[in-house]
Amino acid sequence: MTLCLLILTSNIALACDDWMAMVVSVEGRASVTGAGHPAPRPLQADTLICPGEQLEVAAASRVAIYLRNNSFVRLSEHSVLSFPERQVAGSFWLQLKQGLSHFMSRLTQRMQVDTRYVNAAVEGTEFVITANADSSRVQVVEGAVRLTRPDDNTQLLLQGGQAAEVTAAPGIQVLQVAATAGIDWALYFPADMVLGVMAESAPELQPALTHVRQQRMDLAVQSLEQLPPSSGVRPLALATGYLALGNLPRARQLLQGQDSATALALSSLLAALTGQPEQALTLARQARRQSPNRQDLLADLALSYAWQVNMDLAAAYKAAERASNRHPQQAAAWLRRSELAVAMGDIEAAADALQRARSLQPEHPAVRVQSGFVRLFQLQLQAARADFEQVLVQVPGNPQAHLGLGLTLLRQGDTQAGRYQLELAVSLDPVRSVLRSYLGRAYFEEIRDDEAVVQWQLARELDPEDPTPYFYLGVGKLYQSDPVAAVAELETARELNQERALYRSETLLQSDAASRSAALAHAYNEAGHRDGARLAGWSALRQDVSGSQGHRLLADHYRSDSRYETARASELLQSQIWQPLSAYPLQPQLGETALATVEDAGPQQPGFNEYHPLFTQDGVYGAISGYGAADGAWGNDLVGSVLAGPLALSLGQFHYEANGWRDNAKQEQDLYNGLLQYQVSPQLQLQYEHRELNWDTGYITPELGVPLGRDEAEQIERDSDRVAVVMRPAADLAWALSLQDNEYELRRRSNVGSSDTTQDGVDETAKVYEWQWLKRSDAYQLLFGLEYDDVEYRQGVVQSLFQELGPGTFVQLDVNILQQTEARYQNAYLYFNYQLQPQLQLNTGLAYVKDDYEGLIDTAQVETFGTPLFTTVTPSGRVRAVDDEPDEWLPKLGLVYQVTEDHQVALAAMRSIARPDSVPRTLEPTLFSGFNQLFNDPERTLAKSLALRWDGRMDDLAMGAAVMRRKLEIPVLDTDNGQRLSSDYDEDSLDLYLYRPLGQEAALSVAGQWLETEWDEGDAINLGVDRFNRYSLPITLGLFNRSRTSVQLQHTYYKQKIIEAGAGERLEDSEWITDVQLKYRLPSVRGSLVCGINNLQDHRQEFVGGSPQVLAFYPGRQWFVNINLNL
Repeated sequence: MTLCLLILTSNIALACDDWMAMVVSVEGRASVTGAGHPAPRPLQADTLICPGEQLEVAAASRVAIYLRNNSFVRLSEHSVLSFPERQVAGSFWLQLKQGLSHFMSRLTQRMQVDTRYVNAAVEGTEFVITANADSSRVQVVEGAVRLTRPDDNTQLLLQGGQAAEVTAAPGIQVLQVAATAGIDWALYFPADMVLGVMAESAPELQPALTHVRQQRMDLAVQSLEQLPPSSGVRPLALATGYLALGNLPRARQLLQGQDSATALALSSLLAALTGQPEQALTLARQARRQSPNRQDLLADLALSYAWQVNMDLAAAYKAAERASNRHPQQAAAWLRRSELAVAMGDIEAAADALQRARSLQPEHPAVRVQSGFVRLFQLQLQAARADFEQVLVQVPGNPQAHLGLGLTLLRQGDTQAGRYQLELAVSLDPVRSVLRSYLGRAYFEEIRDDEAVVQWQLARELDPEDPTPYFYLGVGKLYQSDPVAAVAELETARELNQERALYRSETLLQSDAASRSAALAHAYNEAGHRDGARLAGWSALRQDVSGSQGHRLLADHYRSDSRYETARASELLQSQIWQPLSAYPLQPQLGETALATVEDAGPQQPGFNEYHPLFTQDGVYGAISGYGAADGAWGNDLVGSVLAGPLALSLGQFHYEANGWRDNAKQEQDLYNGLLQYQVSPQLQLQYEHRELNWDTGYITPELGVPLGRDEAEQIERDSDRVAVVMRPAADLAWALSLQDNEYELRRRSNVGSSDTTQDGVDETAKVYEWQWLKRSDAYQLLFGLEYDDVEYRQGVVQSLFQELGPGTFVQLDVNILQQTEARYQNAYLYFNYQLQPQLQLNTGLAYVKDDYEGLIDTAQVETFGTPLFTTVTPSGRVRAVDDEPDEWLPKLGLVYQVTEDHQVALAAMRSIARPDSVPRTLEPTLFSGFNQLFNDPERTLAKSLALRWDGRMDDLAMGAAVMRRKLEIPVLDTDNGQRLSSDYDEDSLDLYLYRPLGQEAALSVAGQWLETEWDEGDAINLGVDRFNRYSLPITLGLFNRSRTSVQLQHTYYKQKIIEAGAGERLEDSEWITDVQLKYRLPSVRGSLVCGINNLQDHRQEFVGGSPQVLAFYPGRQWFVNINLNL
């Protein structure tokens, strides 16, 4: 298929039907000879090489070719590669007679490369081979190569990181080397841009510069060698030429002893290219000091590159900005500024800087490459592709252009063609870490996970300080059923990132941010380290509160505890608001609240869609999940999405029904959702979301003590529409406007006993207007927001109470209550987070909330008294006004202290108010100084909180603890006299966690929670309860292996204790509950099969979970099975 694409999309003249290789690029001069044409025939890009021909590379030259068997070869100067006239069926044979070559082979057939002293048999690998008159050398970068001495048939298998040297002497000498050693000669260096800067002050370099731009490096080196030895620019220009040819020893020799600003800048660039970030920065600073009046452009550019390889994009951009301000007539300065603006996500600034560069050198290949990247981010995909293809006509060996073309093709949905371009880019610059990271991601999309992991491992070795390959290795190991190692890689990535948002090290953000953060949360959950997702999300938001990844991580973390349902839905909303275009299908249950009946169980808990694409690509995506369980429970989840240029559409459907664990615990849920995103420009995005919920349920609230036997039924319908405008005028500035229209309808019937009935209905509409503005820098984040909610509420209650007093004598009370209220909720908030010291962050906040509601309560009552002789009917009624305008100031103060590299302490004192029930989701931060401030409390509950948290690590043991005391006031309006009352209580909580891997195939986690609620004496609405304690202690053991199977065993201790008011009587229950789960990852597809049993002991007592309406565990033995397939 790849060969067909090459032939159809290239202007190739077929010199032979059975061609052996195609020339990708020639730097300098190369020729081919054969039996039919003994005179050398010069090579150029797209030339085909036929059987029986021999390729020869001249001095100061390099050649890249693509072999017919889907391999990539790079040849250095003086190399001679011979192609036999005939091939053995099922194999591919070459002979390297002389020189140095780099092979990347992804073979489905056997390949052999012969030299004078040794033959190398290859089956899918990357290696370097050298042939000299007196020896041959083979070094394996990855994979395996079997060596054979032709004289005595001695054989040896070489693995990655090994090299062998063979001479005329007997035997094969094996050496241990770094896997990526020996390939730096194949690196790419933009000599034309550097020589162009130098030629501004040295006109004698113009002939050499012309040769470089004509791809004749051999003539350029000859021209530079002919400069007078007394010329001060000669060694520097020659060093530049040899850098472009990959001759690093010669370049270093020429730069040795040179202390001019230009020489030091070149040495800094060389250090940056070869993975020496600290040395690069030291040399760049020296270059600036040596620069006359600090006006040397190369010194400024070298400093910019040095900061970038040291992972400080902000400092790199400042250096580039300084260079462009000092040298406004130099295209190189503006080009560098544009590159870094793209890296930081400021596409508008990148386009402005590019325009300045284009006005100075409109036809320069580097300018056109950058134009392609800017257009790619502007989603002008056809124009971007044209830019890259035009560059490759001029400079076929430019790896940046191949990278750009590959990313463009991937974005357009052509995975195979895009991956081929990335393979070419790696072949042309094999020492560049980021190229291998991208290639690994392309292999991952093609479900070639093993090859993807190899590329990420090589990227890590090439640049050990870059967190990006560690992150993707974590993802790869997760899908190899190795979550323990996955978590270790992810933790390393977070540590290397030095508290930056996890993904900022990438210079081209082509990944789907929403899917990647979901993958990260899934890795932590799979290994049992759920608090890892919380720490990663919090870390990301401390750097950029407008980063969708951090919000999504928190949303996934909150899903395991119903106390955080409102916070989870709000975090998901914020993740959607700030996310870029996403191909990640959105599950309908993600955006809803109060769906679950059992903590962290059942299909209502999102997270079945475990596959997360690593590239954002045009196309159609989908996932299907099916669920079945005991007590007639079954459900399905169907989601799909379409991405087409600037438009993304996600649709989802969810259904669940169950007979329940006791009488009248049936339920049936149907949810639908859709999310439409339109990227107007890189700075401006529009969104529209629609959600629907239909829920029919019986009485599913946990029963404490004696069962109530309540006959109750509810029907709930919720519809929500949301429109959002998201604007990012600059990389450090953003604002969002969100408009919601929510409709809620409840119909409830309740029978207590045989004759008392209550029916009520609620109709509510809420219009929500929110605006949020934020500004950030390296030292601080400032966030300001406004919210206005307009809520119309109508509730009708019909209650009938009947009591028989004797034979034929009864009393019946019929009550009709109509409540109509209009409420206006206003909220203004300001948050300011400031980095006082590298280890200390100050967090402050202030919010003002005002409620303005008015309405009436119309009560009509009919009392009927009947006897065998007569019946009397006494009607009565009353209309009461309901008016109130409460307001609150909500100050907040917090500190986060990084005690050591492995230990962190956070504390906070804050006041907060619970959201209105009709508007649970908000843009206001749910997390303050590391603590949740948005709980599922009754609406408008005022909370005064004090909290302390510690998170730490000791070797591979992760642990932490958090304590919080909340004093809560539930507002109650006395409608008889219009006074505002409150129901007051205290809530204390303690959370603990431990996580430790037990080798590579097991992990142990412990998470403890204690929650105590204590009402004030004499409180009227505590239902006669003085104190309620809840305890849980889950101990989880995960077992994993490479056969795609994992087992999770969880043994949890639950205890609940109720102390009644007055008499002090106790109701106390405790149980140990065991859950078992087996998971199998389906081969060849992205999917999984999960089965298990919850509550193995079949305990029937109902325990309250995080919220009073949710069960802590399923009250009865429950088998379940779930299958997930990604389309």
